[in-house]
Amino acid sequence: MQRRHEAPESKTLLRFRGLYQDLDLTTVPLRAQSKRPLRLGWQNPNPERWANVGPKANLGVLTGAPSENLLVLDLDNPERTDEIFHEPPQAIAERTLVVTTSRGFHVYTRTEQPVANRQLPHGAGDLKGQGGLVVAPPSIHPSGTRYAFAGDAERICDLADLDLTVDLDLQAATQPPPGRVEANSRASPELIRRVEAFVREQAPKFRRKVRALREGRVRDRSGAEFMLAKGMAEAGFSDDQIGQILLTWGQKAPQRAPAYLRRTIARARQAALSSPAGHRRGGEN
Repeated sequence: MQRRHEAPESKTLLRFRGLYQDLDLTTVPLRAQSKRPLRLGWQNPNPERWANVGPKANLGVLTGAPSENLLVLDLDNPERTDEIFHEPPQAIAERTLVVTTSRGFHVYTRTEQPVANRQLPHGAGDLKGQGGLVVAPPSIHPSGTRYAFAGDAERICDLADLDLTVDLDLQAATQPPPGRVEANSRASPELIRRVEAFVREQAPKFRRKVRALREGRVRDRSGAEFMLAKGMAEAGFSDDQIGQILLTWGQKAPQRAPAYLRRTIARARQAALSSPAGHRRGGEN
């Protein structure tokens, strides 16, 4: 069990930000002892977001393209680690950056191109790719335990260099990068099938609103779009995928402007990170 700590001081945050910068990782400020971003628009890299950040803030790392195609394996079920890796976390930490969390650990790797968020096999956890976020040291979990490095924080290896027991079945993230929803972005048939499967698992009210949205007869269109975006964010879909679904399923109504969609997705993502479902599925443990 990790010891409880006081909140990190500002000099500590600066030191860790420099460490992540050396590893080509993009960081964003989070609320104290929380995984919630401190400000809206956190998906868009901007050093100014760290201006006037207090000493008790947590620190998040953006996954995907903003951090040179970072992919984080978020394992929140330590009992299933051997179903993903041939070796224990301590051995993995000798080759790449590994962070211990309140329930498991994060394994940092890189891929040739950004990949989509999805769940790991065997219920072991999640893959954090394009449009994702992980909480990183020196942050403090709401339980009071501090995120910590399992070994030296000096390198991030390629995914191919890890000794995996399973095929992760990675899917390339759709373009454009997070925060750039374009008017001609449309969901692929494969993405539509995945989201339809997700919607079928939701409560009847959720399903009714989504059906009305697709048919162009929903009364509160903004509310339905936010509900769908938040649900997809909680389920691990990327911002790109959410934007494409909103555009595709809203074709029977006047087309939304890309700026409106960006704001809706940013609000939904922040709400998802603070919701119970977001805590269960979000992966920043």
